[in-house]
Parts: sequence; C-alpha cells; structure tokens
Amino acid sequence: MKLSDLITRHLLGIATDEEERRLQDWLDASAEHRAQYARLVERLHTDLLAEEPADVRREWVRFEGRLPLHERRMLGVRRLMKYAAAAVVVLAVLAGGLWYLLPDAGDGRVAAIVPGSQKAMLETGSGEGVEIFPDASAVEQQTDTWTVRNEKGVLRYDLPTRADSLRSLFHTLTVPRGGEYAVVLADGTKINVNSESRLRYPVVFAPSDSVRRVYVSGEAYFQVARNEEMPFEVHTGHGVVRVLGTKFNVHDYADEGYTAVTLTEGAVVYISGGQTYLLKPGDQLVHDHVSGRVGEQPVDVLAYCSWIDGVFEFTGMPLDRIMRQLSRWYDFSYRFEDPELEKRLFTGIAFRNVPLQTLLRQIEKTTRIHFTIEDRTIIITN
Repeated sequence: MKLSDLITRHLLGIATDEEERRLQDWLDASAEHRAQYARLVERLHTDLLAEEPADVRREWVRFEGRLPLHERRMLGVRRLMKYAAAAVVVLAVLAGGLWYLLPDAGDGRVAAIVPGSQKAMLETGSGEGVEIFPDASAVEQQTDTWTVRNEKGVLRYDLPTRADSLRSLFHTLTVPRGGEYAVVLADGTKINVNSESRLRYPVVFAPSDSVRRVYVSGEAYFQVARNEEMPFEVHTGHGVVRVLGTKFNVHDYADEGYTAVTLTEGAVVYISGGQTYLLKPGDQLVHDHVSGRVGEQPVDVLAYCSWIDGVFEFTGMPLDRIMRQLSRWYDFSYRFEDPELEKRLFTGIAFRNVPLQTLLRQIEKTTRIHFTIEDRTIIITN
C-alpha cells in the first residue's frame, strides 16, 4: 500500500492495526515526516469544520510530490475520494472551488434526479433480450457448452467445453442511459460498459481463432487478459484498437463526433484508414470523425477513466460536453438558452452517486450560470 493511501485510511479511521504501526514507523523516522503529516491534517480538518473552499486536491498532489519517486501515484487522489465517500462526505470541485458537503435532500421544489445504477439488457444467441441488474439471478444460463453467471453487477462467462462449436455465437450487452455494467469474458478479460453503450462479443474465443475480436459503441474500459498468441481487437465504427494484454478506455459516442483511446497500462495500436498509431501508457489518441484527423497527446489518464470508480473528473472541459456526460448518467435532457455558455470551460471532480441537483448547485455557486429543472429537462441560462 502506498504511503498516501495509508495516511488517507488513518485520517478516515479505517486503517488496520498493522497499517497504523506502519504509519507510526514512518512518523518516527524523521521530524520532516511529522511536519508534513501535521500540515496535511491541519488543512483537512480546518476545511471540514469550517466548510470553507480549499483546493485539497492540489494540497494532496503537493504532499505526494515530497515523497520518494516510487511512492508517488495519483491513484492516491482517487482512493482519497473513495474513502471520503465511505465517510459520507461529498467532494465537488467545479470552476476552481472545492467544498465538503453532507448529502442533502434537494431543494424541495422538484423531484430529485437520482444517479444511474447497474442495469443492462443482455441479448443471447436466440435474439431475445433479458433485463439484468445485480440481483437478477434469472440471467444465469447454462447449456451443454457454455455458462454465464450474474454476480454482483458483473456477468461472468465460464470457459466452455466445446469451444470451436461456439465460435460464431455472439452475445450483446446494451447499457441504457442511467446505467452501467461489467462483463468478464471466458478468457478472463474484464470490460466495464458505461451508460448508453453497446458491447458485442463472442461467448468464447476458440483455440482456432487468430484474434479475439469484440465490437463497441459508446464507452467501455478494458482490462485485457494477456495472450501473445491471440491478440485482442476492439472494433468501433471508425477504427480498431489492437492489443495483447493491457488496460485502456475507449470513448466512441456517435453524437460526439470523435473516438478517444486512453491508455493506462501496456501498449496498444490504433488502426484506421490504412494508418497505424502506437500508444504508450499515459497517451490519448483522438480521431475526429469529420476531418479524419488523428492526434496523440499525453494526458492525466485518471480524468478519462475515473468513471469506473464512480467519479466524474473534468479538466478544462466545455460545459456542453460536461452536460452530455451527466445527461447519460442521470438520464435527462438539456438545452442552452445562450449558445455561448456551451463553450465555458470547467475543471472539477464530483462523485457519480450524488443527486444531480447537488452537483448543479455547486456550479451555480461559483459562476453566473443558472440551471432550471422542468420535469427531466435542464434549462441552462446566465
């Protein structure tokens, strides 16, 4: 466990006895360690008690910057947010401000627009659709050759006994607006599927196959089981991502006009229009569907993959794109009264499990933007 995670667990009162001993050993090692710890604790406690704006994320990064290189990981920020959620604290960073808020019941004037949940539709080889959610045991199916089980929001496929006979059998997982789900394929590859997305995949990758091939539209995060003899391919409507075994995010919504591939581990190749592009960890490739232009750049990968951990993270993102992401998760429609507002840039972090009204109020507190809710339509004005 990283030192940043250890301190976080201690501050939130969830550290084990062994973790407490490790932290104490670190504190006893030097006066500088104790001074760093004291400054961080004082800053966090002051903000929590006074409910004053403060950039704790920046403070945490500054603290991690003092650690030895092998102990620095931005993952500590993600886990800080996870543990804060467990402590019933909501963290929202929008337009440069940060607040700690207790969850509230909304403004009382309109029904709360609640977050999405784990739900999807599974289409099997018969063409029939089965609605699935974490407790839907009815989705468990077993035939003479294959088995799929639904376990706590994850579909799991067991390795079939006669793989070659099933090489042409595909299943399709369709996740609606306001939903998300995960699937573990027969080869061990795990795929998290985001709202308003569709994943088509074979029940089994037969030994006689030269490539493991799946098809996706929308957004999905892949943790591909390594198999050097059988590469893994993700096909979108505009290109192919080819890997051996790695972790990456694919963002390919038709209404956004681009495909983005963000690599967290390993290496991937993106193929489109006869051209091949190699990505290394920390890189993001963006393929513009209109111009056909493909560009690559280093990015903070957590900002693009944090959705699998229940977090929205926006970095210099136009408000229109933010609203598009929120609308998929909370399942609402929206419109801008002033088109110029669509271009306003925001940087922030928010949990995906808070009511929409809570999140929108934080934007209103730091800007002159106003949100009016009429049924499930958000009207955005100055």
